[in-house]
Amino acid sequence: MKKYIFVILSFLFAAHAESVEIDHGYQTLLSESDFSYIKEKFGMKEDLVYVLAFGYTSCGYTCPIIASKLSYVKSKVGNSIDALFITVDPKIDTEDRLDSYLSSWGGIRGVRFDDYDDLSKISQVFKNYIFKYSDGEIDHSDIIYVIKGRVLVFYPNSNPDFIRDDVNFLVGEK
Repeated sequence: MKKYIFVILSFLFAAHAESVEIDHGYQTLLSESDFSYIKEKFGMKEDLVYVLAFGYTSCGYTCPIIASKLSYVKSKVGNSIDALFITVDPKIDTEDRLDSYLSSWGGIRGVRFDDYDDLSKISQVFKNYIFKYSDGEIDHSDIIYVIKGRVLVFYPNSNPDFIRDDVNFLVGEK
C-alpha cells in the first residue's frame, strides 16, 4: 500500500521539475536548501550525476537487488556518475562492514551517518521512509534516485536499463 501512495505522490511531484525530459523516472526539483544540504553531506561535485538508494547490509532480499541495480548502472555509464548506497542501519553497518558488502557490487560508494538526525533529514529530502521493527528487520523505500544539479529523478521498482538510459541522457547534458 505504501508503494502505491508513493507512486501517486510521485506524479504530483513530477509537475514541479525543471525542463529536463526524462523518459522513465518521475522528476521533481529539490529546494535550494535541500540541495545544499545533500551536496554538503555527500560531498557532491557539480559535474557528476549521482545514482543512489537506501539499504542495509543484513537485508536478505530487497537491498541486494537495489545494490545490483546501482552496480549495473555504474558499470554501463562509468566514471561520469557516482553510485551511492546509503545505509539505513548505521548501528550495524560499520564503515568496514559497508565497504566489505559493497566491494562485491563494484563501484558503489557506501554512505553512513552516525547521527540519526542526519539520516532522518536525508530520508525526508528523498521522501524515503524507514521503519525498524523490534526483530531487527527494517522496512524502507526501494526507490533508486538520480540527481543532476537540483533535478531529482526517482525510480520506484524500475528496470535498471531505464535508469541507465536516463542517466546516459543526463550525463550527455553536461
